[in-house]
Amino acid sequence: MGDITQEGISLSSVNATLYGVRAPLMDLIQQPETVDLRAERVVGTVVVSYKTLDARAPRGIRVKGGGNNTIQVTGELTVLGQKVPVTADMKVELDKGTLRITPASVKIAGGVPVPNPERLISFTVPIKELPLNLKLTKVTPTEEGLLVQGTASDVPLRS
Repeated sequence: MGDITQEGISLSSVNATLYGVRAPLMDLIQQPETVDLRAERVVGTVVVSYKTLDARAPRGIRVKGGGNNTIQVTGELTVLGQKVPVTADMKVELDKGTLRITPASVKIAGGVPVPNPERLISFTVPIKELPLNLKLTKVTPTEEGLLVQGTASDVPLRS
């Protein structure tokens, strides 16, 4: 399907596999423009790039790939007027059409105490109205970004 933008979020590598596509043969022959063409089930994926995640992250924070099913952020936080270097491993969770990105572990340089640093580096990315009405089911960090998987059923293939 190529790349798309939904609600300001760039999605790349959009792929879908359709199962159980059916249409009445006579309708396809006699009235192809009006036939009710549907897929019983669709499984699809999109990638949310790290560039897109950078744009959604708090000011001063950069996002990159991690390991062990996490992503990493680095940057500087301003705490009590001081810039403080920070790195964190972030976990990504699905929550009703939203990617929630929260720290699994945080390292703050210089030993500066920062109460609840997760509130300063957590962020969300809304992923709504995916192609073919896919509903989010899984998210996995990859080299290119977050691979988001979804499924749908009884999908009309004409608008």
